[in-house]
Amino acid sequence: MRPEFDLAARDERAGPRHHLRALLVALLRVDPVSRMETLVGSALFARALRNPVLAVRYRQGRAALTDVVAGQLAAAGVEGDTRAAADTTLALIDGLASDILLGHHTPEAALVLLDGQLRSAR
Repeated sequence: MRPEFDLAARDERAGPRHHLRALLVALLRVDPVSRMETLVGSALFARALRNPVLAVRYRQGRAALTDVVAGQLAAAGVEGDTRAAADTTLALIDGLASDILLGHHTPEAALVLLDGQLRSAR
């Protein structure tokens, strides 16, 4: 996991929503080095579309990530189907990460959108 998430996770004063945001920001990859990691991930995703073995591993990893985010949403007090909320949240992260790479959104604008989504999560 990204160092910034690790540091946020160690802050015992921080609440569950803070930890959830730290995880999502780490997944969003707003700095130049981690944007390069997004490009590598995109290349692996494209390869997984044509490679059944890689596709299975990709789906397993995505399911595990969805479980983690769903758990974080539940810990943050989000009610209802937290798995569906996790899928929606991860779809937002995926879209924003692509928009950052394409220059449609700046990292700062993407963070504003993420924060708005987190505020609306109940």
